[in-house]
Amino acid sequence: MGTSEIDTPTGSGPPIRVVLAKLGLDGHDRGLKVVARMLRDAGMEVVYLGLRQTTGTIVTAVEQEDADVVGISMHNAGHLTLGPMLVRALVDGTPVIFLVDTGATDVVLSETDARRLGIDPDDLSFTRLYSTANGTVSGAPVRL
Repeated sequence: MGTSEIDTPTGSGPPIRVVLAKLGLDGHDRGLKVVARMLRDAGMEVVYLGLRQTTGTIVTAVEQEDADVVGISMHNAGHLTLGPMLVRALVDGTPVIFLVDTGATDVVLSETDARRLGIDPDDLSFTRLYSTANGTVSGAPVRL
């Protein structure tokens, strides 16, 4: 894979670096290999870690590879125990740590982070119910 420049969301720059991995004990990787080929064909640099990775090995690889994107595949319900992880992200220039459940469609913000982003929890309507390992909790949907 060369280091030719491609169009990125911010203009022309170095290729987007992607780390792909199979999390857990699932031994099926054909689909992820297809995704890797598609991303390479689109001009991205892809590092495929292979089968049976742990959250720790994936995080280490992402840091070492200075990846822009990480893709994780699992087909054996591993997301229920292996998938939750912390993600550092910028929201309108404000650094925030998100808890991401790979089986979910929402992220969780602490009250402190919500306030740092200009979201006042006192103004929200906590109408959405979520089932967690600790029982059912209420959440307030917001768009970041």
